[in-house]
Amino acid sequence: MSVRWLGLATATLTFALMVLGGVVHATGSSLACPDWPTCHGELMPPMVGGVLYEHSHRMLGTLVGIFTLVLAAVLYRRGGARRWLGLGVLGLVIVQGVLGGLTVIYQLPPAVSTAHLATAFAFLGTLLYISTNDAPKAQVPARVASLLTIATAGVFLQSVLGALVRHTRAGIACGTDPLLCAGSLWPVHELGRLQMEHRGAAILVTLLVVTAVVAIVREPRCRRLRPLAFLSLALVVVQVGLGLLTVMTVLEVVTVTGHLATGALLFVVLLWQRLVIRQAGSEAWAAVRSPA
Repeated sequence: MSVRWLGLATATLTFALMVLGGVVHATGSSLACPDWPTCHGELMPPMVGGVLYEHSHRMLGTLVGIFTLVLAAVLYRRGGARRWLGLGVLGLVIVQGVLGGLTVIYQLPPAVSTAHLATAFAFLGTLLYISTNDAPKAQVPARVASLLTIATAGVFLQSVLGALVRHTRAGIACGTDPLLCAGSLWPVHELGRLQMEHRGAAILVTLLVVTAVVAIVREPRCRRLRPLAFLSLALVVVQVGLGLLTVMTVLEVVTVTGHLATGALLFVVLLWQRLVIRQAGSEAWAAVRSPA
């Protein structure tokens, strides 16, 4: 299997792992296995109740680790800059596994749980970079490349903020009102303010994505990006809608999991667009960073 397809396979499994992790949290199954790396002292416990979700998440995580190890070995054998990419992605999956263990051992500390999701996004992004590294790049204006970079970074930061909201239980801090919090735009309690910060950031990220999409549609050299650009626009609309429903349904499992999954997919689509282009005049930089 080529590096490209191995990277894409690992990225697909990682996306599934992130979604399953969302199911684990949404169903309250994060501590269904109170020990780590075993579950109730067993490598294969009875898959019932919350254990079904939590232990399935661990098993899928193990599979992602195996794929990553194979990918790292292939990249290491290629030598040059690819060797460092392999070591980097292997390091990230190890950190991710350790953070997953710490969330259980220390019973879901918000900082560790949030770092767990942030590392997952960084790992997923690295896999996409590996998968597109040797692909031909379309030349586009620097403005388009910059807007895509900013929009992608915005989605990443908003996702991390969303994880903090989720793991501090700030998601229910404003009740079922999707617009205000206890009748205020800036409530007095800290968790309510965190919730409103997340909502405000959602507006900003939406504007960033819309701006990037408009720039792509108006630029003739970005013609092949237009389907993905329109997909980005659709995803951000769905994401906002799911965010509102998440509040209105008091964190209903399917809705809150869909909110996480759509955010991760939006990140993937935006980052993919950024990785398959090169801003005009960047040939020299591309030659420097290209693997030996």
